[in-house]
Amino acid sequence: MSCGNCPCSSPPPPPRPTADGGGHPVGAARRDGGTDRNPRSRSACRLPQSARWPHRTTDSRAGQSTVGRPEPPHPPANRLHTVRIFEGSLTVGDPVHAAVDPEWRIGARQAHSGTHVVHAALRQVLGPNALQSGSYNRPGYLRLDFAWRGGLGDTTRSEIEEVANLAIRRDLPVEVRHLPLAQARAEGALALFGETYDDTVRVVEIGGEWSRELCGGTHVAHSAQIGSLALTGESSVGAGQRRIEAVTGIEAFRYLARERDLVTQLAAQLKARPEELPDRITTLLARLKQTEREADSLRGRLIDLDADTYAANAVDLDGVAYAGITTTGDARRLAEKVRDRLGRRPGVVGVVRGASIVVAVTPAGVQRGLAANDLIKRLLAGKGGGSAASAQGRADADPVELLDRLRDLARAA
Repeated sequence: MSCGNCPCSSPPPPPRPTADGGGHPVGAARRDGGTDRNPRSRSACRLPQSARWPHRTTDSRAGQSTVGRPEPPHPPANRLHTVRIFEGSLTVGDPVHAAVDPEWRIGARQAHSGTHVVHAALRQVLGPNALQSGSYNRPGYLRLDFAWRGGLGDTTRSEIEEVANLAIRRDLPVEVRHLPLAQARAEGALALFGETYDDTVRVVEIGGEWSRELCGGTHVAHSAQIGSLALTGESSVGAGQRRIEAVTGIEAFRYLARERDLVTQLAAQLKARPEELPDRITTLLARLKQTEREADSLRGRLIDLDADTYAANAVDLDGVAYAGITTTGDARRLAEKVRDRLGRRPGVVGVVRGASIVVAVTPAGVQRGLAANDLIKRLLAGKGGGSAASAQGRADADPVELLDRLRDLARAA
């Protein structure tokens, strides 16, 4: 149930199924070597009526895709393999050699079994309603979608991760059995809701009833072979659906090593011990916010001083006070400050910053028929917008030329 289509589980020749290959998943192998599984696709971890014992594997070194038939309790005499030819040719009678990359296979087993372990840990921590609705895995990585409303807190995530790693540490046995579907269900084996299964199904157990699921994927023989498991993310994938992601084996080690290196670097930069980092960072963020507030207050006072100067130097255009300004600061704030200092006079203020221009008009100017949104649209050929008191837009024109045109519009009014 938990594993996706298994591109790595080429069938061994057992008289008796084993944990790493007695049966295999259904569905198409992905090009990245991973397997995708959800209720909308013909997925692995169950044996559907529509395809009895179908199987697909991929040789990750050669890029070859193989479709064949894994071993049911009584394996068939013939197998069919389909390959892609990258160079040369293949004719009837040519000898061929099929090989499995052992390192890739180890990572795939760890991810498949890790998916089962995470699913069981979810149900142990959250309850029996936290059931899998889809999954994807590739060597060293897994993700699992499950039914749940609301995000998981840090404490809950840590508990799930701990339960999973305790199960790995206990070296639980992994057992594979082929059972009649009715017997598997009677024993509590989990299956995807709404799926159709063959009369005989493959059941994978980790620690007996702790994790018992219908599955066609390749697995470790004991849970300790997963190595370690680290949760890397948890997010929403829809209403009432959450997704949890994890890495296993050597990928879990590398993930934790990167986290350790990051903590070491931060500790060195902040001259603090690792356990002091949260308090030190909280203190620094508080200081930063206070500094930003002080800087904003200082900028406001500087704008007030500039606004006094610009308002005093405004030119008179037939009874309309006009101030044209270029700035590298807050254009809107400066324009409105200068406008307010023009008092009861009809007035127009234009402030350009880069490719942006802000136009502000005094209440007396609005009563005279001037409107900032009208001026900005006439200035920018219909672009820009705002209210009669303040408007803005963008233009690639020269700032001096733009302000000269605004002055002409203010004079014409």
